[in-house]
Amino acid sequence: GEELIVENEFENFSSLQYQEMLVNLKENIDSVIAETKTNSLSLQEYKIKLLNGELSLTKNQDTKISELSSKLDRYGKYLAQKNNVQIDINDTSATLALGGLYSPEDNLDTKYEKFKTIKDNNLQAKIDNPWLKCAAIAIGADALWALGGSSASAWTAAAMTKAFTAVAKRFLGPIGVAIAVVSFGVCMASE
Repeated sequence: GEELIVENEFENFSSLQYQEMLVNLKENIDSVIAETKTNSLSLQEYKIKLLNGELSLTKNQDTKISELSSKLDRYGKYLAQKNNVQIDINDTSATLALGGLYSPEDNLDTKYEKFKTIKDNNLQAKIDNPWLKCAAIAIGADALWALGGSSASAWTAAAMTKAFTAVAKRFLGPIGVAIAVVSFGVCMASE
């Protein structure tokens, strides 16, 4: 069945292969998004406006991004099944988020725990926090503060995936998650 294909495809997937997948996906998504971007906005500003529902993509762009994201979707499904992460693996938004948030060698329960300073009142700690910086780049500062107020006190893979998905899919569904999560993942990899 399909499950065997998914397992074999990612069984020996290295962190380097994972990073290459994210970087390539981000470049491909960026070029699709750039088709309709105006010169008055940077690509990052344009993405945030898309994620906030202020602008929209064409049906053709949606289809292209959906097709480009299929490997990340399969990886997210694989990760959820392998690690028994409590998400709906039929929800593309959730599998894309999980796949983009976690590389093959990550400890799914502790990867983001060290960034709990989101509740910290120390401004410098917030500025120096790579998780916050990358999340702001990926979903925008306004959405990030909404996420900070959410109940993501448990920094488990399921909780992180649900919180990220809820914010990123508001207006564009799985397409929004794909756009946001690859920006986030590439940013975190460079930290």
